Amino acid sequence: MIPAIAGAATIGGAVTVNRRTLNRWAETPDPLGGVPPRFPAGDSRTVHTDDGAQIYTRRAGEGPVIVLVHGLTSNHDDWGPVADRLVADGFEVIAVDQRGHGGSTVGRDGFGIERQAADLAQVLVGLDVHDALLAGHSMGGMAAMGHGVYDPEVLADRVAGLALVATTASTRQRHSQLQLRIGATPPARALGRRPDAFKVAIGKMAFGDRPSLALVRACLASYQRCPEATRIGAAQALARFDLVDRLGEIDCPAVVIGGEADQLTRFAQSEQIAQHIPGARLVKIPRAGHMLIWETVDRLAEVLAGFAREVQTGSRTTSGGSGR
Repeated sequence: MIPAIAGAATIGGAVTVNRRTLNRWAETPDPLGGVPPRFPAGDSRTVHTDDGAQIYTRRAGEGPVIVLVHGLTSNHDDWGPVADRLVADGFEVIAVDQRGHGGSTVGRDGFGIERQAADLAQVLVGLDVHDALLAGHSMGGMAAMGHGVYDPEVLADRVAGLALVATTASTRQRHSQLQLRIGATPPARALGRRPDAFKVAIGKMAFGDRPSLALVRACLASYQRCPEATRIGAAQALARFDLVDRLGEIDCPAVVIGGEADQLTRFAQSEQIAQHIPGARLVKIPRAGHMLIWETVDRLAEVLAGFAREVQTGSRTTSGGSGR
């Protein structure tokens, strides 16, 4: 989610500590109403992968299935506000903690999008999910694209559509490489020295033009819950990611959703994905940043629900939960 921000606050001149900025953001209303992001209560299940990782999943709600996959340094709870809306709108939501994040372990193969894509395939098979909308934010979107490229048979059998949120098909861009190289360094000491600078960096990099200090703090808390070994290992693996030339192989309806003000995965990167996946739809959310999953909860849930209804047949053949 925010691998580079930790380093950005440590670079001389990169971020000026500005209490007035933080005070101004404190006056911005919290889109989440002061409630920390939490995934809805439901059934938990762990899927064991072929390399020994344990992938934690949480499911809630009734109806057609939407699978939600989080970004780097995040976990399933960060999808909570959107999941709440989707459950209320008549969907079953299944959240997946990517390896090394939240309740999931790393496994022998370590990190990398091909491996994380295989995790998603094994989760879909392990939970016997069919006709799902697979929605990924940031690194979760990368894993979802990887699933479409590396596991086409599972995709065809179990996924009705892809929703790719604030993500990229390549990290070869100069700004992406810089972010990931900085993010792959231990940031803990610098964070302790300059906490205000770190908050300002988060606000400027992860959010749109009107950051809320409450969301900045929630973002920081999510980041701090992620083990440092995961932050570094996953960031290092992402620095080698590039699927642009293979996006044409994805044979699945797709919607690509980007924030107009995203500084981490810029909207031009969403445009690139939409141009290369056959028939993909592009949605721009005005003024939103990378964390549009919190900034524009209602709009994002509306787009996901609407696209799911278009691509799903309405059947539900999941098992392994409560037997609903």
